[in-house]
Amino acid sequence: MPTAKTLRRWSQQAEDDRVRWKAEGDKWHAMAKIAERQRDQWAREADEMDALNTTSALHAGDVKSRVNVKNMHAQHKLAISEGQAKRDKKFKETIRESGYTQASLAAAIGMQASLLSMCRSGERAMFMSRAKRIEQLTGWPADKAHWLGGLIEDA
Repeated sequence: MPTAKTLRRWSQQAEDDRVRWKAEGDKWHAMAKIAERQRDQWAREADEMDALNTTSALHAGDVKSRVNVKNMHAQHKLAISEGQAKRDKKFKETIRESGYTQASLAAAIGMQASLLSMCRSGERAMFMSRAKRIEQLTGWPADKAHWLGGLIEDA
């Protein structure tokens, strides 16, 4: 897609052609009219681009982004957490009631958030000591029924 600057240049070139063809006389009248229409169209498109304050095509859809900020209020983190995907809803509701997000809970028990997520989804087993610590912090039961990947004794 051409930029507003390019459209303005084309519009000026069309105007120059229109003036030249009009000076040539009646036999070039049709060409002058075509150049005039093209000039007006390009000028209109350039004005629309300026009104949108953009020089390139807009994205067709929403662009997803994540917020990674160190100095964010706990309430804001919880609000973002609540807006995330609804997988594992009961677990997330339980930890939110205790004031944790999955990432902050993982940090509180000394593990990576991605590992906690894998333990919740059943991809990995959870150490019993960590499950008991989560139970102390949030009330989420430390039994095999509540950990899809299972529980294992600490090494």
